Amino acid sequence: MRLSKFPILALALVLTAGRGASAADLPSPAEAGYAKADWPQFMRDAAHTGDAAEEALQLPLGLGTRVQLDDAILSSPAVVGGRVFVVDQLGTAYAVDPRTNQIVWKVSPDGDAALGGNAGSPCVVKGRVYYGTTTGRVHILDVRDGGKIASVDVGSAVPSSLTYANDSLYFQTLDAHLVRMGLDGRILWRHDHRRDYKFTGRPAEWPKGYQKDQYGGGEVAVSGKRAVANIGCDLVCLEDLGDKPKIAWCQRRPIMTMGPAISGEWVYVAQPGNDGDGGYARVRLADGTSDPKIDYVGKHWIPFATPAVRDQTVFVQSHNLGMLAYDFAKAAQKWKAWDDVKWKEGTTPGLASPALSREHCVFATVRGEIHVVGVEGAGGWKSSF
Repeated sequence: MRLSKFPILALALVLTAGRGASAADLPSPAEAGYAKADWPQFMRDAAHTGDAAEEALQLPLGLGTRVQLDDAILSSPAVVGGRVFVVDQLGTAYAVDPRTNQIVWKVSPDGDAALGGNAGSPCVVKGRVYYGTTTGRVHILDVRDGGKIASVDVGSAVPSSLTYANDSLYFQTLDAHLVRMGLDGRILWRHDHRRDYKFTGRPAEWPKGYQKDQYGGGEVAVSGKRAVANIGCDLVCLEDLGDKPKIAWCQRRPIMTMGPAISGEWVYVAQPGNDGDGGYARVRLADGTSDPKIDYVGKHWIPFATPAVRDQTVFVQSHNLGMLAYDFAKAAQKWKAWDDVKWKEGTTPGLASPALSREHCVFATVRGEIHVVGVEGAGGWKSSF
């Protein structure tokens, strides 16, 4: 998959892989002749690992579909049943048939009230397309024709993706509410972080501003009955009790964290940092504890996206220091992909999360490039285009 100059959406579906919920009344992936499996939501699964270890990426990659859309695309698509579902930055949703290179349907449910800056990926489950917008609504569309089933006002902008888990949807709003919604659009519970979490540390010792209320809107990763999200300077874990949430733990850090990924007993996050000292970290899912000497690695400045994870290896892209794989189990960097030639021009800039297949790590740059590196470092730095 390659994203070229916006608002062109270019899709090479051979890159999409994973196991997900199949949409009703759509051709099977085999019938579509593209991906063998679905990628139904952001980072493929509810834990946001971005890992499709059972799928083999066939090289060389090629451009499969190129479709003109109405506006810029700031999020990753979902791929289910051989169709591609994507939302542009003004909140218009599209279904694309890559076999015919055609838009099957497009819908703008916010109408004249639409606002820009939509960066959340759609979630496709049980014959419906779900996504939130900056108008403060969550839209539910029929996967077959884009027909509006419901639009739910949730009270504040929804800047990030909806996560499907436990037969429901989890997401975060800009006013720092973490919400669980039923597939019918009913709000099952909401955690108001500004109201429900009381920090007991010593904020006076922190840099100015960290003791103030923080904005929400980060991604939500779910493993079992635990939902983890970055809310401002906080990394919070909620225990889902069914009719209400309970705070399991909360880590308040003086460095903003990006969307979490959960693998096994660990939660992994990237931290943009400041003054050249960003990096990546992990904390225990059970209680939020970590050893700063071995569970935080710095000097990887400005990662702005959720990392991909396989076992205890984290794959992190920086906006100026390339792509790397770090194995926490061995406390060692496995490899680093950094385009030394283009470094002379400035940086190796990336803002998106990587994706993993059985043997490869795939990532993009803001220059419109797609690169493929062996998960174990084999093959070094390779450009697919």
